Amino acid sequence: WNQTAVFDGVIMGEGEYTLLELANYLAEGGDQPTHIPGLIWKLPGSQPINNVPRSFLVDLDKLPFPARHLVELDKFSTSSHIKGKESLTMITSRGCPFNCRFCSSHMVHGRQYRVHSPGYVVEEIIFLKNTYNLKYIFFQDDTFTLNRERLEKILDLILSKELKIKWGCFSRVDILDKQMASLFKRSGCESLVFGIESGSQMALEKMNKKISLEQVRKAITVCEEIGIRSLASFVVGFP
Repeated sequence: WNQTAVFDGVIMGEGEYTLLELANYLAEGGDQPTHIPGLIWKLPGSQPINNVPRSFLVDLDKLPFPARHLVELDKFSTSSHIKGKESLTMITSRGCPFNCRFCSSHMVHGRQYRVHSPGYVVEEIIFLKNTYNLKYIFFQDDTFTLNRERLEKILDLILSKELKIKWGCFSRVDILDKQMASLFKRSGCESLVFGIESGSQMALEKMNKKISLEQVRKAITVCEEIGIRSLASFVVGFP
């Protein structure tokens, strides 16, 4: 960190409360926020001061909905056939309990799986429909489908409230079965993105991915049978 560094500070991990405390402190005229957990701050002429990390948020429902009104949503799209603010993203959970060797997600959100409640998730969807005429949503969670009981409650609410949205998400091949895929389809799922990573079982084992090529084949076959588009991500060049 040299003397010409353009950054005054860096927020580590989840930033909501760290950024809020920093903004309030600076607004009050402070200039040495070295007491704020989760913040690395550089004082003039010194090395950066590394504070203790901030604990991860446990109750995600305490957070407000993202301030999408501050973003020019018409410049973005998550769907190839629905443009602008009718096509949006959501993140309904944080933390990934898996330990894939190529992934750094746990460095930001940890390994403990923490979630918004099904009611919170559906209320946000309703808000987006009422505010932006939402038609398509992509769930950006590392693994939206991890907790089956919670997932079924979310999708049952989408169906019972007749929200009539289309959606997609990231998933794992070892989680999907035909019963779950059928519920996905009925609730509006158009596509699933699987982290397949490699066509080599040896490489998958070295990655600690904990899936098999047979599970890959079964998941893709289920998608074809149910009528859900399947996409895959791959890691190229893994040793």
